Amino acid sequence: MEPQWNQPVKILILEHDPYDIELLQYELKKGEWQYVSQIVQERNGYEQALRAFRPDIVLSDYALPDFDGTTAFYIKKDISPDTPFIIVSGTIGEENAVELIKAGVTDYVLKDKLFTVVTKIGRALKESREHQEKKHQEEQLANYARELERSNKELEEFAYIASHDLQEPLRMVGSFLQLLQRRYKDKLDKEANEFIHYAVDGAERMKRLIGDLLNYSRTHKERVIEKVDIGEIIREALKNLTASVNDSGAMIQFEDMPILNADPAQMLQLFQNLISNSIKFRKEGAIPVIKIAAIKDNEHWLFSVEDNGIGIDQQYAEKVFVIFKKLHSKAKFEGTGIGLAIAKKIVEHHGGRIWFESAPGKGTTFYFTLQSDSK
Repeated sequence: MEPQWNQPVKILILEHDPYDIELLQYELKKGEWQYVSQIVQERNGYEQALRAFRPDIVLSDYALPDFDGTTAFYIKKDISPDTPFIIVSGTIGEENAVELIKAGVTDYVLKDKLFTVVTKIGRALKESREHQEKKHQEEQLANYARELERSNKELEEFAYIASHDLQEPLRMVGSFLQLLQRRYKDKLDKEANEFIHYAVDGAERMKRLIGDLLNYSRTHKERVIEKVDIGEIIREALKNLTASVNDSGAMIQFEDMPILNADPAQMLQLFQNLISNSIKFRKEGAIPVIKIAAIKDNEHWLFSVEDNGIGIDQQYAEKVFVIFKKLHSKAKFEGTGIGLAIAKKIVEHHGGRIWFESAPGKGTTFYFTLQSDSK
């Protein structure tokens, strides 16, 4: 069944023989769609018609007095590249027809089989419209992606600027609150001291939150890619976490680690966040045991950070990676809930993904992949 068109199909006919034009018009009238046509014979008229008439399809003879069908096709390709082009000829020959189709000609019709022209036009128009719709959708998706990227950059830049500019006034508020606490601690009643304590605590938590927001926004900045020894990165992370490791008695185990092309600062932050997370969410009265491993998996390295902590319910598989989302109260576990969001962002910036396997009370294993040659 032939496709239906809301508007008359505009057909540009490039033909010089009146008899062939008459036969072609006769066959076109058998179509189930309305059409309007323009007939041209010379090159100048043909080029003008492509620009002014803007046909839905071109039907061209192969042998023309002024030029040939091959030249006509390339002219059309230059002026109107997406318009279907069908050769209608009695002299083209099978070999020439195949070569033209390889070059991009839509189809060909032999003049002794002119009865097939309507079917071939219908098929060509259908494929052309499907192609145009697909192209339009791809352009829309590309526009949406660009707009989303621009919006994300603006939001991250805003987060960076806002958190950076908030630091100074917050530092002043915190300093004066602490001064007030020290100077008037013994001169105020219990309730007033309690109010000051809440204010100082709130200022400290806001300071940590702003600092974490700055760290999160910085992961968007351009990465510095170089050879990174992951084993050295883990050792450096443990040095930074010396106090937490000593206080908890944590045991961290890892063996041979790969050397990757990555951003060293972001790798340090990634492992430090995951190790710190394992130490923080330990079982009460238990010594944290953290095992770090890496396995080569085709073009990626699969890393795991396993602990014997309190575990995570799988229903929170997505929530734990969302910025500022916390599963526990601040009274039980300190922090702003941004560490795993930063870890996820770093892994994704290095072409990998991150997830976890866990159950409440049975520890957690975080898995993430990094390209063996991160770019």
